[in-house]
Amino acid sequence: MMVLVKLRRNIFNISLCTIWRSVQTATQLYHNIDDEHLKTSVNFITHPKEKFGKHKPAYVTRYGPKGFVVHGSRVLGSLVILPGLFLHWKVKNANEICLESLELFALVKPRIDIIVIGTGDKVVRLDEEIHREMRKRQIALEVQDTANACATYNFLLEEGRVTGAALIPPTLLHDR
Repeated sequence: MMVLVKLRRNIFNISLCTIWRSVQTATQLYHNIDDEHLKTSVNFITHPKEKFGKHKPAYVTRYGPKGFVVHGSRVLGSLVILPGLFLHWKVKNANEICLESLELFALVKPRIDIIVIGTGDKVVRLDEEIHREMRKRQIALEVQDTANACATYNFLLEEGRVTGAALIPPTLLHDR
C-alpha cells in the first residue's frame, strides 16, 4: 500500500513538472512574439533556381494600420519594395524619411526609374534636398498618401516599369 502511494506521488510530481515546463515554454514563446517587430526580414521573390533578373511582381494586395500584404506575405510596419525583394523599413513616420533612409534605392540593379513613397494618412512634403539628390541620380519620386501610393505602385508594376516603393502604414482606414 505504501509503495502504491509513493508511486502515485511520483507520477503526480512528474505530471506537475511536465505541466510547469510546458507553461515556461509557452511563456518564452509569448515573450518572443513581443520582440518580433524588432526583427528585420528579407523576402526574395525569385526562386533560387530561376535565372537572375527574372522575378514575379510584388503587388501590394492589402494594407492597414498594422502593415501590408505583399506577394502573399504579411509585413508588419513600414515596408520597402525593390525589384525582386521586399523588406521591413525602420521608418515609422514621414518625418523620419531622409536621404539615408532612401539610399538603398540608388544601390540596386536594375536601376529604379521611380520610387513611390506612401507617407501614411496624409501627403507629407519631403525635404527639397531629397528630391534634388534623387534627380541627380535620375530617380523620380512620387510622394502620396499610402492608399494612393499602393495603387500607383501596382499600376506602375503592371506597366512593366522598374519601380520601388517605400510605404508607411496608414493609422486609419477610410471607406472608399
